Amino acid sequence: MSTEPSPTSASTLNHVEEVLIMFLADPQPRVLALKGEWGVGKTYLWNRFINRQRQAAGCDSYAYASVFGVANTTDLRRTLFTSLRPLDPTRKPKIPVWERWSSNAARHMDVGFSVGVSVELKNTELWADAVENQALRGMVVCIDDLERKEESLSASALLGLITSLRDERSCKVVLLFNETKAAANKEFAPVLAEFREKVIDREILLNPTVTECYNLIFEDRRFEEAAAKPTPSTPFQPADPRSILEIFESVNVSNIRVLRKTRQVLEYFEAHMATKYRQLWPTFIRQVVKICYLHYCHEKDFSVRDVTDQTRWLSIYSRSGKDDKREEELKRYEPVNTVGYQRRPADEIILEFLEAGFVSWVEADALLNKLETEQANIELGIQYRATWERYWSNFQASQADVLAGQRAFLHAHHDKMSVAEISQVLEFLESFGPAPAEEKLLAAAIDAYATANPDPSPFDSHRLGVSKKASEMLHDRRAQVVHKKPIDEAVVMLAGSDGWNSRDLRFLATYTEDDFLEWLKTSTDTQLLHRIKTFRERFNADPQGSPIVSRIDAALRHLEKRSELDARRIRDGVGLLPANAATNSGTSTV
Repeated sequence: MSTEPSPTSASTLNHVEEVLIMFLADPQPRVLALKGEWGVGKTYLWNRFINRQRQAAGCDSYAYASVFGVANTTDLRRTLFTSLRPLDPTRKPKIPVWERWSSNAARHMDVGFSVGVSVELKNTELWADAVENQALRGMVVCIDDLERKEESLSASALLGLITSLRDERSCKVVLLFNETKAAANKEFAPVLAEFREKVIDREILLNPTVTECYNLIFEDRRFEEAAAKPTPSTPFQPADPRSILEIFESVNVSNIRVLRKTRQVLEYFEAHMATKYRQLWPTFIRQVVKICYLHYCHEKDFSVRDVTDQTRWLSIYSRSGKDDKREEELKRYEPVNTVGYQRRPADEIILEFLEAGFVSWVEADALLNKLETEQANIELGIQYRATWERYWSNFQASQADVLAGQRAFLHAHHDKMSVAEISQVLEFLESFGPAPAEEKLLAAAIDAYATANPDPSPFDSHRLGVSKKASEMLHDRRAQVVHKKPIDEAVVMLAGSDGWNSRDLRFLATYTEDDFLEWLKTSTDTQLLHRIKTFRERFNADPQGSPIVSRIDAALRHLEKRSELDARRIRDGVGLLPANAATNSGTSTV
């Protein structure tokens, strides 16, 4: 055992691994203390290290035990025994399975048998102790969570067992504990202080950087690569170009458990969203990281549900004057601003997972599909502006490159561009020469727009900024559009009691006499006769309405021949006299 004072040094992960390698290579059995705050990765780092080792000087096996929940040293020794395994997994276990089983069974039975002579075995626990004592030699031992030891586990007995493993059983012992919490343990702290120099040969303080911890958990970098595209800005939210690592660094998160849980959340959403919602996914990754930080690191300070509640923030900021409670709340929620969190519509999905452990994807997909479309439009706008920046920014891009870029963008995205945007690109291209292929794209866009929007409007946003050529094409195309609505719908518009617009006559202009006859026979409108009468009175003398009234009258003449009842309906309900009566009297049919 070394008699030198126990040196302590603050170490990063690389330094710790170097020390651990030397510790295993040292032919002398020693006790090494690896200290650090909760969550910095002591156990994670040790397990990761020891699982890669195949040999250690003077040791051929490994055992691990946490003192958390262990009542006494006997139970601790038993825990070490049951966890014993070879350092090299290709080698046979030091203690066969049957011997471990027999040791465990021996603690729970007395044996009696007779072969001519009666023999009774008592105190078989001594047998188990012998098996375990024989096994716990020449091995690497890790004892974890010293600061969490139970009151029933004597501190002096615990340190005595550790010393015995080193000095009497030639074991290399690694202790993992939180120095701060151990010092706060009134029973353990004074005993550790008294025997520290005798028990511990070397102490290492694990104080890794955020980057080191991040690289342990996110070493494949796949989420970092997926989030390479910045979160775009909105009128109320600035762009966020930070990487996942930069977000963690902004709030100094080196807690391995928080990083692991965050990755688990990301992996859950990745399986469903990474391919399906390519535009939304980079922004969503950042929101997961920010919300997980607030949830796992500050759940004692506030609820993340409160953080996403906009009305709560409004109530805090809307208070005026000196308000101690307001200042207290703002200080409590300071991590929200530090991490750069701002609420986004899909955050509710992240909260659902954190609260319930799963997401109802049927409902979530409805929202995500909408947001994906919006995000795609934002991305398209960014790319569209980039094609123009090559023209407006400086003299670096050549004419050929600028024109090729405009053409490529137009052909790739014309189905998502407005008529105004397409016309602007075409006008620019034609200023350098003919662009027949691009002119066809504009014609197709105008055709689709004119069909969907047959009426010109001064508030038509698509027409703002269109070229003269595009405006003329739109006017000509609208003139060719056949305006049509169902007859029932058009008649209600024109013969209703709430006013009418004679321009709506165009919706009936293309219907034939046969169309009107079929409508008269099949309509179930309970006010049909009254509406026909009103329509005839309003538009019989109208230049555009008169031809329509004539075709309706012709259809009514056909219908009056069907029965005497129908003829009376037409006469009394519509006001159209029978054909022979109108001819004989020589009066108007209205």
